[in-house]
Amino acid sequence: MQAVVLAGGRGTRLRSRISDLPKSLVNVGGRPLLEHQIVLAKQHGIERILILVNHAAERIVEFCNQRENWGIDILCVNDGAPRGTAGAVLSVLDLLDDDFLTIYGDTMLDIDLTRFK
Repeated sequence: MQAVVLAGGRGTRLRSRISDLPKSLVNVGGRPLLEHQIVLAKQHGIERILILVNHAAERIVEFCNQRENWGIDILCVNDGAPRGTAGAVLSVLDLLDDDFLTIYGDTMLDIDLTRFK
């Protein structure tokens, strides 16, 4: 199974607290949200993650590249423009498996992802 993480938002409601830091890189419990999501996906047998980026894309790509030994296939894709949830997913339709899970990049999850297989 494959996961799509939507990590391209501007974080306007959090701007006063996080400045220009992408929401998916905000630390929660000592680790960025995105790291929590990658670890959770790996623990539940997700084999590939597409991280859809836009705003501050280079910071998210840099974060992923610094930790290139995740043990899971990660591809950061800049979809080029803010498109919303459906538009972002549609922009990578040709990269998606038949079965995939979409996760918002600013969401903390503690669920059994295997239930979605």
